[in-house]
Amino acid sequence: MALLERTGRDGSAAPSGRRPRGRSLGSLTARRERRERRWHLGPDLDRQQRPSRSLLVALGLASATLMTLDLTADGAALDPVRGAVADVVGPAQAGASALVRPVVGIPDLLRTHSSLRAEVAALEEENTALRAELGSAAFQRNRLAAYDALTAAADDLVGHLIAGSSNPTVGVLALQGDVREHLAALERLGVTTTRVRRPEEVDSVDALVVPGGESTTMAKLARTFGVLDPLRKRIEAGLPVLGTCAGMIMLADRVLDGAVGQETLGGIDMTVRRNAFGRQVDSFEGPVELEGLDSPVHGVFIRAPWVESVGDGVEVLARVDHEGAPGAAAGRIVAVRQGPLMATSFHPEVGEDSRVHGLFVDLVRGS
Repeated sequence: MALLERTGRDGSAAPSGRRPRGRSLGSLTARRERRERRWHLGPDLDRQQRPSRSLLVALGLASATLMTLDLTADGAALDPVRGAVADVVGPAQAGASALVRPVVGIPDLLRTHSSLRAEVAALEEENTALRAELGSAAFQRNRLAAYDALTAAADDLVGHLIAGSSNPTVGVLALQGDVREHLAALERLGVTTTRVRRPEEVDSVDALVVPGGESTTMAKLARTFGVLDPLRKRIEAGLPVLGTCAGMIMLADRVLDGAVGQETLGGIDMTVRRNAFGRQVDSFEGPVELEGLDSPVHGVFIRAPWVESVGDGVEVLARVDHEGAPGAAAGRIVAVRQGPLMATSFHPEVGEDSRVHGLFVDLVRGS
């Protein structure tokens, strides 16, 4: 009872007759009994939960027996056992492999990453070298393209020069006469043709044909259209010109039986008699032997002039010597040439024979 007595705060004993503060004796006894019961039951529970030694020994013996049978006996007898074990262990093994596989592959991944980085560095270096080479190649290509362009330009220039000399532009003074017939004869020779009746057109041609007609009227029209003086300047500068019939009179430096104040282009040192073969009713035609041709050309003389005289620099190309010519016309000069100028008193554009025009075109190309 002395153990159960409680003392006061000042160490004095509690007054008798009062119940001590705290739990009663019965509650303390019950508490101690529960503690003792738990202490006695705890080891029993542990022994119940832990596997017995006999079970562990049995499992060990079973394992040893299975291993011995697997080594000594026929493997077919254990296939059912293996299958059962595989069914139980297989899913767990597969799951473990799936979890372990990424971890196992980390070293290979690291090695692969390092190798890839080295390969990328090598490729970048190669790319830099290729870019430098490409820049040099592009520069060379640009230079080559420039050289090609210069070569092409030179070829075009030579081509134009050759074309200009081999295929000249020949104009026909389109004021009067057989303009269309002369154009046709020139086109049969493959040259470029054009009509000329304005001052700006005079400068656009490489050569000129002055057709037949009436010489005084032609001179007045040339003055009216403003081409007389430009033509004189171009003839003085060396323009090749072919004059036929009235065109011969236009190229003569001197004219007999002409109209008062009659103007000409001039250029050939010769004296021409206007309407020398007579009037229109005295017109005739016949073969004419022309220097530079293998056979005669057909000459058509319509109120044609002839050449009375020529200077030292004039080459006589043809004379009248056939039976159809008037008596006074025998031996008269009907075709001449001086430098780039050529003239006939007949009409070579009549008919399909373009050989006289061919001689003139050769003269143009050689000038």
